[in-house]
Amino acid sequence: MLQVDGIPLVTYYDGGRGTAVCLNVPFNYYRGYPTPDSLYQYLGDDDYHGMLARVLAAILKAHKVERPVQVTAPGSEWLSGLDTPFHEDGKAQYVSLTKRRMAKEEAAATVSFKTPRPGCCYDMLEGKCLGPGPEWQARIEPGGIRLFSVLPYQVQGITAKTKAASYRCGDEVKAEVRVETKGGEPGRHVIGLRVVRPDGQEVRYLARSLEAKTGRASFAVPLALNEPAGRYTLTFTDIATRSTALVAIEVVP
Repeated sequence: MLQVDGIPLVTYYDGGRGTAVCLNVPFNYYRGYPTPDSLYQYLGDDDYHGMLARVLAAILKAHKVERPVQVTAPGSEWLSGLDTPFHEDGKAQYVSLTKRRMAKEEAAATVSFKTPRPGCCYDMLEGKCLGPGPEWQARIEPGGIRLFSVLPYQVQGITAKTKAASYRCGDEVKAEVRVETKGGEPGRHVIGLRVVRPDGQEVRYLARSLEAKTGRASFAVPLALNEPAGRYTLTFTDIATRSTALVAIEVVP
């Protein structure tokens, strides 16, 4: 498929429903060392690396292998140093935009990204809804990371309630949490639970990650016999959208 001075650099063989491709090309080609103060830093050959990139792009295009997350940057088809890990959980899609710093002085960039299926997009770190659509925009800093969820419905919020308003030390606080949606039944969500005591301190051993397989979860939190009495606050947070719900209970001796 490609040869230089009679030496094949790319060969392939079609077998059954697949294709085997052999790249007779070194991927660690360097042309020299900078001296004298940076002996351990390699200088790559831009022409050689560009040739490798074009070869790989041609192979992937010929076999219709595409990135699950399509990203475009102003004036370019791709932003240098950008990685886009992608995960599917049922019909929910999760996207990470991770930007490596490519230069000491590098400006932030605004990119457009598109997932395999349309949906309603949420900024998982800032808790903002970017709205429905097949494509969204995001601004990313050098060395930064952005996390997004794309759901096949809109999350209107979460609701939570306990079985009782007051409990004694040593009791189990039984509660239910539910993801309220519009435009479809909820899929699997993970709800984070934080518990704060009357003195304002978070009780880490009472924290939970609740799996809501169909947008609902029931659970029990055991109170210690020596818990301080008073007003406790339970904060529920949907990881995918940052929607929250608060429930207050009274703990008596």
